[in-house]
Amino acid sequence: MMDRKNSVAPSFKSIVRTESPDSGSPPSIGPPGDLSYRPHLNGKPHRKELMPVSPNSGLPTNQTTHAIELDTKCSSRANLTEDDVDDYFDEPYTVKYRDDLHLTFYRAMSPLINVMCVFGLWHSRVIDPLGSKSRRAGFIGRIVNGRNYGLLVLSLLWFNFLRFVPSFFVGAVLEPERLYFKVIYALFLFQCSLNHTAIFLAVTRKRSICQFFHHWEVGIQSQPKNGIDYAWLKRWSLIFAIIGVVYVTCHILNQSFGVFGPVESIRNASNIFVAPFEGHVALHLVVLICNIYCFASWIFSILIYVLICMCVIHQFNKFNRRFGRAITRGRAHGVFPENFESFRHEHEDLCYAVRLSNDHLFTYLNLISYVTMVPLACFLLYNLLFSNSISGQYSAYFMYTVWLVSIFVNICVVSWIAALVSSMAHGPRELLFQIDLRNVTMDQLIQMHTFLARVSGGPIGFSIYDLVVLSKPFILTIGGLGITYYALISEVQTSAPSTLGT
Repeated sequence: MMDRKNSVAPSFKSIVRTESPDSGSPPSIGPPGDLSYRPHLNGKPHRKELMPVSPNSGLPTNQTTHAIELDTKCSSRANLTEDDVDDYFDEPYTVKYRDDLHLTFYRAMSPLINVMCVFGLWHSRVIDPLGSKSRRAGFIGRIVNGRNYGLLVLSLLWFNFLRFVPSFFVGAVLEPERLYFKVIYALFLFQCSLNHTAIFLAVTRKRSICQFFHHWEVGIQSQPKNGIDYAWLKRWSLIFAIIGVVYVTCHILNQSFGVFGPVESIRNASNIFVAPFEGHVALHLVVLICNIYCFASWIFSILIYVLICMCVIHQFNKFNRRFGRAITRGRAHGVFPENFESFRHEHEDLCYAVRLSNDHLFTYLNLISYVTMVPLACFLLYNLLFSNSISGQYSAYFMYTVWLVSIFVNICVVSWIAALVSSMAHGPRELLFQIDLRNVTMDQLIQMHTFLARVSGGPIGFSIYDLVVLSKPFILTIGGLGITYYALISEVQTSAPSTLGT
């Protein structure tokens, strides 16, 4: 039986434990050289684990140096209760034992993550949820820290949104022609608040996206053939950080020019930002500061998502090339591909990385994007094409067009890059049909069918609140619905002109 070289939790799969079924004593470390397996604990059966071990260390012979360091640390915990052992084996992705990892993957993303920390979208607790690396914080440290700063920014964003809601009913800006902008701006503030909330909860909860970074380091980055290129990732992280800062800066400068610029008509129109209150310099400054965090929440939630997707696509693409070469060599020699089971586990590690990042964060960000942006895009499209409220107002046309293009790019980028992840994850399916099956054993046939069932089964990728996985067929469906919407409103407008906005 072929060993799993890239086990997601190599440290605990390599600890050989024995237990007397009658004594009820806690498990102990088995003697070196055993082919032991994990017995029943608490009456629950567990899968049999057979591993050849080194007679010197008692560790699997195929473990890397990095994994052996983890094994050495974990094997010192001989006095474990049955509940602890259940935690370690039944939940192999727990963060309890990973405080000594060198998170190279996380550090390579530091340019983007550090900028997100500046805007309160990230804090270091995400990689150390149990506080095992840090010293006990003093009184000031418990108050002034990244987590509380993120909470302060989150409160500021929700306050800004709730402050603006009454402007639909009271205040100085109640003209009917300003209704469209109020709806657009309110949805924008709402989306930014939801984005920040989703990210803050993901990086704050003890067992959330932290598992993604630790799993990537243990299951993917620790293997020489699987590890992502550090320089490549850091370069793209820096590029995305610059894009985010430039985006926020441009929008803030644009709003500042409108509020404090020399054109009086634009200054008067900018009073809607502080609605329902009267326009005042102090209020404009407060709203301007809030909008800095709003624009940062909007753009960086997209950038971190795109960067993770690019990493996954890069790894799946590299895996598919290696797997394809192995199949080609096997066909040339008329044998089953070498290290097939290791390839299968490498693919599963990547799929699990996708699931961790999706379940803890990106599935909620995708839901927020579609729930807020799709209705807003429909609203903007109708307003640009058929509403008389902005007729002759070229600045309004420009602003609404820029907003619509931003939404369109956001939806397209989020959907298309997620669809590429799904396509790459299912890529080995076509390669599996090329395997030469003339001289295979039953074990090899079972391995191939297991892998084929995985890549031919349910969709793998990022989802919208676990309702639907973003894939190429889904993009075609959304595009068809958009064309149908345009045709319907065009027909309605032609047959019975609406008086909305006139």
